[in-house]
Amino acid sequence: MIIDFHAHVGRSWMGWEENTIGPEEMLRIYDACGIEKACISSWNLSYDPIAGNDEVAEIVRRYPDRFMGFGVISPRWSPQAADEVDRCINDLGMKGIKMHPSLNSWPGDSPIVYPVMERIEKYGVPVLFHTWNDDFSHPQRIGNLARKFPKVKVVMGHMGFEAFYDAAFLAEELPNVYLDTTGFYNEVRTLREVVRIAGAEKVVFGTDGPALNIPVELAKIVQGDISEQAKEMILGPNAAKLLGLK
Repeated sequence: MIIDFHAHVGRSWMGWEENTIGPEEMLRIYDACGIEKACISSWNLSYDPIAGNDEVAEIVRRYPDRFMGFGVISPRWSPQAADEVDRCINDLGMKGIKMHPSLNSWPGDSPIVYPVMERIEKYGVPVLFHTWNDDFSHPQRIGNLARKFPKVKVVMGHMGFEAFYDAAFLAEELPNVYLDTTGFYNEVRTLREVVRIAGAEKVVFGTDGPALNIPVELAKIVQGDISEQAKEMILGPNAAKLLGLK
């Protein structure tokens, strides 16, 4: 089973264009690619994440066998942000939490996020962080946060992009840190080095669809310079374990 750990619904926050790819079109692409399940979160990261979370929950209700929801949380909304974690898990049935330090302009290891992390720890769900080579979402900042909350399953989206070595060594060091392949820095050696350092068991597949090209993101893994066993683990079983799927 192939699981896309990192996908989106709704209009792009970047204002590129109106997002005309709805869940039905996403499923058509997934079917063509053999992707059976996807974790989706809202692009409404800044203006009204609560409405975005409601939108995601409605799509999951319509397609429960294909989509799993991740609630978007902005800790800058504290103290209400921690309460939104409760609502996402208890009322909306979300399977994880998504946070974006860069877009919401807070350092990834800031105390502002501690109440949110404490609430996530209570539920045992994974939290997916946007990571990048900037000061807000650099893997080292997310690594600092992961050290402070060792019981929380922390997934670094994009494998830190250009900071992928930092991300890989942190995933090797910290038992609770994982990496997702979404839009990773596109050199052949990137995936090979990450798997060599962190281990294939620490990596999950993601596409960032529909912002990025889903078949291309899949091809990066299928055609990657790693073992067939590593490819199989990354494409499905690792995510299933993180999500507690049977």
